[in-house]
Amino acid sequence: MSAEFFTRAAAVRPSTLTDDGRVDVVLSTGAAVQRRGYIERLGIAPDNVSFAAHVPVLDAHRQTSIRDILGRTENIRFEDGAVVATLHITDANALEAVRDGRVTGVSVGYRVSEWEDAK
Repeated sequence: MSAEFFTRAAAVRPSTLTDDGRVDVVLSTGAAVQRRGYIERLGIAPDNVSFAAHVPVLDAHRQTSIRDILGRTENIRFEDGAVVATLHITDANALEAVRDGRVTGVSVGYRVSEWEDAK
């Protein structure tokens, strides 16, 4: 059985944008998301979440070309009940869109390795 790929909206914190293109984003707070036939809540704790060593910042989840890579994810961490990361935007057009306020959020892709029913 192939693993399903899910996405969630995440908020950009533009006030953290640095001159070299780094900006903090909230990847998840574990808020409930309505899926087809169920409600999903991510467990936001070190025991529930693992991160890949190298996570690219992609344009619209596209993975077909190196042109789709807009930067990289750095310093993924748990902070105040949320999963937070620093994005290092290296694509000039994407960086300008963040600076101008045209990008106000990102979408996070992830794979669920274990499901648990909860009431």
